[in-house]
Amino acid sequence: MKKIVVLGVFGLLFGATPTWFAQPQTDTSKVFGFGSAKTLELAKKKAISDLINTLRVSVRTSFEQAKMKKEGQVSTSSLQNIDLQSQFQDLMNVKQINSECEDEVCYAGVEIAISDLLGQLRRKIERKKEEILTLSSPFAYTNHRAKLEKIYQDYDLYVALGGEEFAMPKLQEKPTFDVIFEYDGNFSKSFQSILEQTINGYLTKQGTISSDSPWKVVIEVLKEDNGVALDLAVSYQDKVVHTASVFDRKKPSISHSFFAKRLGVQAYKKMAKWGE
Repeated sequence: MKKIVVLGVFGLLFGATPTWFAQPQTDTSKVFGFGSAKTLELAKKKAISDLINTLRVSVRTSFEQAKMKKEGQVSTSSLQNIDLQSQFQDLMNVKQINSECEDEVCYAGVEIAISDLLGQLRRKIERKKEEILTLSSPFAYTNHRAKLEKIYQDYDLYVALGGEEFAMPKLQEKPTFDVIFEYDGNFSKSFQSILEQTINGYLTKQGTISSDSPWKVVIEVLKEDNGVALDLAVSYQDKVVHTASVFDRKKPSISHSFFAKRLGVQAYKKMAKWGE
């Protein structure tokens, strides 16, 4: 990567710019950054920022030159607006190569080897891949999708910086749920309707409802003294994987419909925790 240095205000004023700063070395296996400021600490921060900006320019150029590829591989067009500053801000192995202060101006130079950067990204991708592969619950679909999108951002950066392509996980299909309500007690039709609409509404945000699904969600509704209990159980091919309970008391001042909705909201909050 080529480096173009624009002298800072202090360098122009005092004219005592070090040679290594004014005419930086070039090495295609590394990325360099340079900065000047009143203190050495601030100069180094500016140098790191300059290094990140150089990476940003290089990556965006690679994105613009890359061609669209098939689903499941690199898809750079969807990543044109990613926050590269954020992607690179946790860089490690950045080395300070030069620093000096002269005429009340401090100068700093830093570098990072492309191989080190690629190694960091590869390890980060592999670690995140392991995390999402452990998400087995259908309630983790939304979380899985969001994590996978971030992994692909890192993967596209890795490829744009010269890393070799490797196998990446594909997005799981949206889950389906077979939802069964079982009532033990005398409940009005309006109560049942609102309770079912509330819970089903949450489930359809996570996936679809189908009687053919191997994921069965059983909600047992039990009437108790001055209240109602919901026993929730989720099974996959008859093996229970999630359970939870909800209990709420009905005050005379609230309507049956509001009470049913409140129970439903508490139920799907329990379900939401299964996807964390």
